[in-house]
Amino acid sequence: MKNNIANKLFKGLTGMLIGNVLIALTGLVCILVLTNTSNNIVVEYIELEAVQELRISVNQIIAPAYDYIRYKEENNYAKYDSYLNNAYSNIDNCLSNLSHRHNKSLMIKIKQNLELFNKIVIEFSEHNFSQKVSNSFINEIDIIINEIHVDLQSILVETNAEIINHTVVYKTSSKHSIIAIIGFSIILLFIGYKWGLKFVQRINIPIRNLVKSTQMIANGNFTIRANVNTGDEIEELGISFNRMIEEIENLTVSRDYFDSIITGMFESLLVTNTDGEILTINNATCDLLSYSKSELINKNISVIIKDKESGFKLKASELIKYGAQHNKEKEYISKSGEIIPVLFSCSILKDRDDNFSGVIFIAHDLRESKKAEEKLSKIRKEHLIEINEAQEKERLRIASEIHDGLGQMLTAISYSIENNFTKKPKVEKEYTKHVVRLQTLIDNTIKESKIIAYDLIPILLKDFGLVTAVENLISEIQSKHSVKINFEAFNFTKRFDTRLEKALYRIIQEALNNIIKHSKASQSNIHIINHTDTVSVVIEDNGVGFDVKAESLRTEHKGIGLISMEERVSAFSGFINFNSAKNQGTEIIIDIPLKEN
Repeated sequence: MKNNIANKLFKGLTGMLIGNVLIALTGLVCILVLTNTSNNIVVEYIELEAVQELRISVNQIIAPAYDYIRYKEENNYAKYDSYLNNAYSNIDNCLSNLSHRHNKSLMIKIKQNLELFNKIVIEFSEHNFSQKVSNSFINEIDIIINEIHVDLQSILVETNAEIINHTVVYKTSSKHSIIAIIGFSIILLFIGYKWGLKFVQRINIPIRNLVKSTQMIANGNFTIRANVNTGDEIEELGISFNRMIEEIENLTVSRDYFDSIITGMFESLLVTNTDGEILTINNATCDLLSYSKSELINKNISVIIKDKESGFKLKASELIKYGAQHNKEKEYISKSGEIIPVLFSCSILKDRDDNFSGVIFIAHDLRESKKAEEKLSKIRKEHLIEINEAQEKERLRIASEIHDGLGQMLTAISYSIENNFTKKPKVEKEYTKHVVRLQTLIDNTIKESKIIAYDLIPILLKDFGLVTAVENLISEIQSKHSVKINFEAFNFTKRFDTRLEKALYRIIQEALNNIIKHSKASQSNIHIINHTDTVSVVIEDNGVGFDVKAESLRTEHKGIGLISMEERVSAFSGFINFNSAKNQGTEIIIDIPLKEN
């Protein structure tokens, strides 16, 4: 379409651009004229300054010349000679600075008179004249000086006249330049305003007709048709508008019927377009999220869905591939910010041509079922803690029996043998060997019983707390193995609950056992930090590491040690994370809330 809006706009903008170019050219011409005039003024001032300096230098030679003629003192002649050379230099400067508009012959005449003046002074210096002759020379010098002053004044008057003339030209040019630029600008603004007003009216009137027709259609009048004859894109818009009305009339299902179906649904339902913008929403969704329909229509669905997965368009492509998604747990965000768990299903919406046009979302509120699950989970955790506590009590009982019973009995046997047999000098050598061997076995048995008792339940943990027990555990390990273990505990001013201390001790013990048996590490760092609200444990080593993802995928093959660590942390509503990779060491991070424990 040749007569489209773009062409009209291009023609108008081209005309305005030409006008701007004309204004720019006018301004440029004015600037050139003003620049030339100002340059001429500057030149005249330079000439004026040169002439003034010459005039001053001429006046300077008169006094020492007279003094020399009268008194014939050498210092007067030296001063006169210096001033004379300065005058000659200023004459040369004036000749170089005076423009072609000035009469340079006057300046040559001044130079000649100055040479004649010097000739008279030199002639006088070479002869001894009477006072009367000296006065004659002075009179002659006065005549020459007067001629020089007259010529200089003539040049000054001429220069001042040119300065005044250039100043008048500059002011006149400035005035005419301002008038010309303002005039062109006003004319251009007027033409642009008239054209713009006409252009806007030619676009605005048919658009207003289309808006009026749209309002009538919104009120249910589908007989209206747009009549636009502009010969541009707006006419094409009118034709498309009329086709749209015909399509609406041919729909087989009315809007009211469709709305009644959606409104009557118990489950949350909403429909979006291909970009995720909400087109339709039912009352159940509004009640669930505490929004009104007007607050959600045309908003992106990401406003109400808490989702860390990929963007909507990528999900839409997955929907096109599979057709639908069923029973996925998601989370809605209500107007007040409440997180609402829902059972989520969605399917694609297609148009008449079987093309993807949107997505239908249906969600079921899971808050009640989640509360029931959390209650059961809490009961399971409490049971698990009670089981662990019962196990720890049994270990404590066994350890106490071994330590206080078996250990004490064996110690008594050792003392009895030592006192009753080893000190008798009459015992045969063979008998003594058996007694010593028996003593060694008994000592080993005592040590073994102590080791068993400590492994079952460390007495230091019971009596002195977690930090002391861990320090002793590390000391025992380092006495038997080459691995270097650095341990630090921060902000431990009081003890935790004994159950939590036992769990943390067993977790650290299991981690150290894994480092000794599997990691091949040469160094390990353990940090326990009390954050007031949580307790954090960080265990790291520089060993061979392992593939965390592979281990998590093969849960049934995961080591018993890792599982027991996870279960102990989970029993106290804590968080555990394993960071490791092949040949990059292992890091275990544990956070357990203290308020809940």
